Amino acid sequence: MGTSFFAVQPLRALYETEDVILVVTPPDRRSGRGLTLMASPVREEAHRHGIHSIQPEKIGDPEAVLALSKASCDLIVVTAYGQILPPEVLEIPPLGCINIHASLLPKYRGASPITAAIVRGEKVTGVTTMMMDQGMDTGDILMQMSIEIQDSETAEELSERLSVLGSRSILKTLKSLKEGKLERAPQSEADATYTPLLTKKHGEINWDQGPVQIRNHVRGMNPWPGAYTLFQGKSLKIWRVTPHEENDGPGRVLHAKERLIVAVKDGSVIIDELQLPGKKRVSGTEFLRGHHEIREGMILGR
Repeated sequence: MGTSFFAVQPLRALYETEDVILVVTPPDRRSGRGLTLMASPVREEAHRHGIHSIQPEKIGDPEAVLALSKASCDLIVVTAYGQILPPEVLEIPPLGCINIHASLLPKYRGASPITAAIVRGEKVTGVTTMMMDQGMDTGDILMQMSIEIQDSETAEELSERLSVLGSRSILKTLKSLKEGKLERAPQSEADATYTPLLTKKHGEINWDQGPVQIRNHVRGMNPWPGAYTLFQGKSLKIWRVTPHEENDGPGRVLHAKERLIVAVKDGSVIIDELQLPGKKRVSGTEFLRGHHEIREGMILGR
């Protein structure tokens, strides 16, 4: 069971080593300017390998539960699926349901663990395989693998590396399961933290934060929902920034000639890449060449 690109690598690894009899993924959605009907990356991967898939709107729908029961699977593997499994689904496979989660649980349970780790300045993150229960990422931990977060790494880049790590972790977990060596460790509720389902509003930059915090925010919101500020009433998407020392009041443009530098709390940031709605993504220097209305002293975020 999966949806996003994060789940593709684990599916591929399972297909190459196990008997994958069914893929469960959400219905095709309309996307883009033309509202083209698009299949999830997981459904496309299943189609490439000729694996049968079902696309229930809700995993607890009677038709979906019946299809899972008829599949007679030994185990269900879930990653980046987007729905909590109800008891009637959790009880179907005799070996249970195992989730691949993109954090070192119990830290960063929920929908946006990769973004949260970057935004909050973590240096290390990883993946956890866990035995699923009825809670949100609350089941017993089976195995954990960690990696260092690079200073300039975006959520998209980190997600790609964690997807590969997730593939390795689920194969090691299944190997231990087959050998009868798999151990379960309850999570510490006292150490648990949660992450929200991201919306566009989460991407808005708070210029009252420090340079490193803003850089982490921009990295963490890339690609979704995208970091942004307001410029002449429009949403100005910020793709990449570099911390800088100069300061003169949060949100104030300090330089608008060769480089676009904006003051933040206790410093400033160089805007390396940005994008206006309907326009292409450009460097800060290119942007300034076409937007002479940006002047030193003006305030962004209004």
